[in-house]
Amino acid sequence: MHKHRYNNLRSINNFMNNLAIMNFLNLLKMLKSKLCQIMNKNYHLLKYFVKIYKTVLALDIIMSARNIIYIDLDDTIVKNKAVSNALSYAYEYLSVITKTNINAIKQEAMNLHLMFIKNNDIRAFDWDFLIESIAHKFKCKNNISIEDLIKKYINDAVILDNALDVLSKLRERYTLILATNGLYKYQKWIIETFKLKDYFDMIITPDRVGCIKTCEKFYKMPRNDGPKIMVGDHPVFDIYYPKKFGLKTILIDRGFKLSIKTYADALDIKMETIKPDYIVKKFDDILHVITNL
Repeated sequence: MHKHRYNNLRSINNFMNNLAIMNFLNLLKMLKSKLCQIMNKNYHLLKYFVKIYKTVLALDIIMSARNIIYIDLDDTIVKNKAVSNALSYAYEYLSVITKTNINAIKQEAMNLHLMFIKNNDIRAFDWDFLIESIAHKFKCKNNISIEDLIKKYINDAVILDNALDVLSKLRERYTLILATNGLYKYQKWIIETFKLKDYFDMIITPDRVGCIKTCEKFYKMPRNDGPKIMVGDHPVFDIYYPKKFGLKTILIDRGFKLSIKTYADALDIKMETIKPDYIVKKFDDILHVITNL
């Protein structure tokens, strides 16, 4: 009974912290005078409307005052082996049917990936599109679905550094936004498997906002003007660009130096210009530094 009541309260909290509440408030503001004219003839209806309006306004003020923390997904709170295993399977498949060295297949995929990243094109992280493009270049038929393979390998994904406990503690004080470069159709399997919707107020993916983490629009909120913090493992996507757009940053240092330099070079970013506000080794370490930002 108590568990059921707790889940209901959490669901209500999730709804109230969703962007829909902000849109509803804006709608009420626009229609307030008209509604008042209509409901002036019905005192009880007007009284009920005023009560709702005041409640929503109070919630909006509270949400606007709360700091926002954007939190990356892959290699920050989850080791997403489902995606890496799916891609490895696809590369091997293409190597066999095209009779091409697997390293050449991987390089072709990376070239396409980086080309789209330079153009702030969300297709950079559409793995099915990239695999299909490679198959088309080598004039072969592709029967691989990365989305289906991710579902197949989903049990290979694991939560890192007691992340769910950390998220629960953070959510008591902050508005939490899951911010990932992965498209939702791929990330949804991780989100659903670990019930991440219960820990975040919002989920932002490139296909939902129309750009990747290299654009300022990715971090725009319609209401909150308070401090914003980005937490992630990638110095380019989670540190350099968020800082450029005015966010405070915390780097989870996983030590991926080589791949990071590949992205920095492609985007003409000098590694020495990437300066996070804090560097920690594990996700649960952010609890010790987040209050300093």
